[in-house]
Amino acid sequence: MPEPSQRPWVHPSELPGSFDYAVMPVSPRASSRRFQGTVATLASGLLVAGTLLLAAPISTPIAGATTGPHEATSVAGLPKPARTAADGLLALVILQSSHISTATAMVVAPGDVAVTTTQIPANSSIQVLREGSQSAITATPIGSDDEMGVTVLRLNETLPITPIDELRPAVETGGAPTSLTALAAVRGSVSKVVFEYATAVLSATESSRRVGNSIIAVTPGQSAVGSVAGGIVLDGSGAAVAIGVPALGEGAYVSTTFMSLLAQRVVLGDANGHGWLQIKGVSLPGGGVRIVSVPKGSTSSSALLAGEEILALNGTTIGSMEDLGSALYTASPGQLVTVTVARDSKVSNPDVTLAASP
Repeated sequence: MPEPSQRPWVHPSELPGSFDYAVMPVSPRASSRRFQGTVATLASGLLVAGTLLLAAPISTPIAGATTGPHEATSVAGLPKPARTAADGLLALVILQSSHISTATAMVVAPGDVAVTTTQIPANSSIQVLREGSQSAITATPIGSDDEMGVTVLRLNETLPITPIDELRPAVETGGAPTSLTALAAVRGSVSKVVFEYATAVLSATESSRRVGNSIIAVTPGQSAVGSVAGGIVLDGSGAAVAIGVPALGEGAYVSTTFMSLLAQRVVLGDANGHGWLQIKGVSLPGGGVRIVSVPKGSTSSSALLAGEEILALNGTTIGSMEDLGSALYTASPGQLVTVTVARDSKVSNPDVTLAASP
């Protein structure tokens, strides 16, 4: 070995005091070597997997936010726009036999009703948790929509209602996806509520989904928290605009307005039949529905005409056949509805008694 003055490096034994009191390790046994090899292999695998996860494409986050999920154990720990919505969310701990699951419930008007997009079996025990509440909240299932996997609960006290807003304005960006904040889960345990929040991206192009005999509007989306029953998506002002419905598939969201109307319908005890206008129509490129035909003798034949454009139903804007199907899904057979139609630049508001969806 060259003299120290003739090489640019230093051997460890030449460092002052480095090995003066060193103890050489005991030679490992063969089994230990095998164990170390296994650990090394697993570690390498995890490192590769982690690298792949980090390298995977991530949806564009909202301004000032990073990808999640993030956790908060109090409303105050959430981003400011999300706090009002969080006040109107409940964590459900569902116990069925020895199986425990959790879901998020959204409080809807008049405040003693909550809805969750998970079906709760009749023989389940439900624990309802709310951040900051010192007493247990009792919730009793009062009905469900089995096709949508939705359960509506009656609460024993009145709570703040989850603020909701229209979904379409939040995602109308000329076809480009819009980044929104997702308060995507409220996980419950026996001691605390944990809010999870992250970036979510909803598509500006809605799709249709058949539910029973009805076609409803579904907005595809992704959330960094994943697909969670009852997970909601907020707009920039913190109002809930969409809610995840796992029964309709992963990444399927419907508007919170739709879910609120559906919950009210279940409360009224009419969760089975759905309304029907008995017309054939087509979606218009610029929004709205054009009536193609109205069968003679139908409940709509005296009020609606082929060629008219449906603009709204009971004041709710109709932008497509899927919108119309969603509005009728939350209405009941025999219900009187007001249909806003346009014909030759003239707008009228005839009332129609809905038939039962076949």
